[in-house]
Amino acid sequence: FTFPLALTGAHMLLNPVLLLPVMLARGAKWQDFSQTLGAQWKGIVLVGLLNGVQIALNNSSLVVMELSLNQVVRAAMPVFVALLAVAIEGRVPTASDLACLVVISVGVMLAVLRPGTVLSSDLK
Repeated sequence: FTFPLALTGAHMLLNPVLLLPVMLARGAKWQDFSQTLGAQWKGIVLVGLLNGVQIALNNSSLVVMELSLNQVVRAAMPVFVALLAVAIEGRVPTASDLACLVVISVGVMLAVLRPGTVLSSDLK
């Protein structure tokens, strides 16, 4: 995988461009945005910084592991987030939440599994 920074940059730039028509169709106004930004700026900055660290670590991991293994690790992240929600917030996922987590995580893992890759040989 030779262009993780270009892919990440395109992803980050396309998000607001693609969401703008949806926001405008729902009647979003600049005043609403500025009020939210003014009230929540610390949280937004923290999430942005942590997202930047996550992107940098993910991109650097692509240097030492195959993309398929990277996708398996990323597919398992929602499971760990659910575990953190239980540990930190005491919020226990419902049965339907757990079913969705399992289906999505296992589905991605099976979709990227290719015979003969490092990942499939590690699973034997």
